[in-house]
Amino acid sequence: MEIGPGKGAITHSLINHVEHFKAVEADRDMVEYLRQHLGLTLDQLIPGDVLRLDFNRVFDSGRICALWQLSIQYFFTDCH
Repeated sequence: MEIGPGKGAITHSLINHVEHFKAVEADRDMVEYLRQHLGLTLDQLIPGDVLRLDFNRVFDSGRICALWQLSIQYFFTDCH
């Protein structure tokens, strides 16, 4: 799962090396950009705020098997 992929610099590599890829992007313009330029599907790219994400809806079991932290751009003060 990638949070805030932006223009997909890291996304491009991730989608070629993982079996099940998901990304959450809050910026609607970036969502459209990623769909057009990287060909991400509606199942792979979730528009919205990751802090409001229903993990049970997005993932079959509501859990993530692997979460890679590749860069920190934001500091979340209220994580659930």
